Amino acid sequence: MTFWTAYKSGCVVLCAAVYCAAFYSNLQTNKERDAHAKEHKAGRYDCPRRTAAVPTVTHGLGHGRSGQTPAEGRRVPPPVKAAQWSPELHRTLGICLAAEVGVDTGERPNRAAEQVAVLGALVKRWHRRQRVDPELQLIDHAIAYCRVFEKREGSRRPWLLELSYDGDIKPKSWPSNLSWSRYARHWRDTLQRVTDWQSGTIATPCASAEHWGNVALGDHPKPNMRLLGCGGQGRAFANQFYSVTTGRMKL
Repeated sequence: MTFWTAYKSGCVVLCAAVYCAAFYSNLQTNKERDAHAKEHKAGRYDCPRRTAAVPTVTHGLGHGRSGQTPAEGRRVPPPVKAAQWSPELHRTLGICLAAEVGVDTGERPNRAAEQVAVLGALVKRWHRRQRVDPELQLIDHAIAYCRVFEKREGSRRPWLLELSYDGDIKPKSWPSNLSWSRYARHWRDTLQRVTDWQSGTIATPCASAEHWGNVALGDHPKPNMRLLGCGGQGRAFANQFYSVTTGRMKL
């Protein structure tokens, strides 16, 4: 065998070996890819999915949701500026709630939310009236708007106007057939609810309301008032709540 013949034979053998190695490697890769695809199809490989954190808002009524509690660490701004807040205003708002909604929130928890809704509507209406009369005080607005302070209405239940700020003193004209100790507890709860509302720990469940009333008891909403569904979600309110759509507001 000549040198040239031996050289060509060696090249052929080397090429064949390289080709066989490449073919075998490609075959193994295809087998692994097919096996991976089968496992993925069978659900053995589950890619993790990213989930965004969703902020949670809790609801409740601090003393007594009915109403709404801001998320932990957050408070709504106090509805009334500290300079205008006083024990007499506190008592006046409590008397308004006792007359317009009642205070037996223990037996009817929905009344707790309704009390806060009345406070929100009263203040929202007051802010609107201040655009015309900037010097108007909330206590004067409440006395003018809540019917219990009218002479005729007050004479029907005079004990309401005798309710004290500390919540312990029995009104002189308290009906003899009713338990004062039981009512006094609910009256103190109402005063506490006014405190919580003013401190910003509870928010009104009817933020757009500016008027409330009960048609069955003689309330006559004006044409520019729109009925709101504030007593929804299983809360049956004794009063209906309205927003004011257009026009100038009057008492």
